[in-house]
Amino acid sequence: MYRYRFHPTEPQAEQLLQTFGACRWVHNEGLALRVNAWEEHRVSLGFAETSRALTGRRRARKTSWLQDVPSTVLQQSLRHLDSAGKNCSSTTRSKVWRPARHHTPGHPARPSRAAPATSGGPGPRRPR
Repeated sequence: MYRYRFHPTEPQAEQLLQTFGACRWVHNEGLALRVNAWEEHRVSLGFAETSRALTGRRRARKTSWLQDVPSTVLQQSLRHLDSAGKNCSSTTRSKVWRPARHHTPGHPARPSRAAPATSGGPGPRRPR
């Protein structure tokens, strides 16, 4: 692993702040767009749709400040949002809690045959 120390000049620091702020704004707007589309129309949006919306936002007069930041950086934040959404939906489906098959509520679960139950005391004595 390499470690680098970065000491930006004042203009570089301003450019970094502007870029990070724009990426954060694009990420939040993309997330809001996806959530609204799902809640109102039950439609899931992907990268292509949010990228088209970003193009419209960059051209709008109100958000023309997005043109000061390279579009590839903003699109990458949308790609991260898309992959986060895909990863989240794939893991939540598989990790849904389900009760054990042989467990009756109110009764203790049967011990597994693979791992014998222990009383918490010391293990068996070994011959000397």
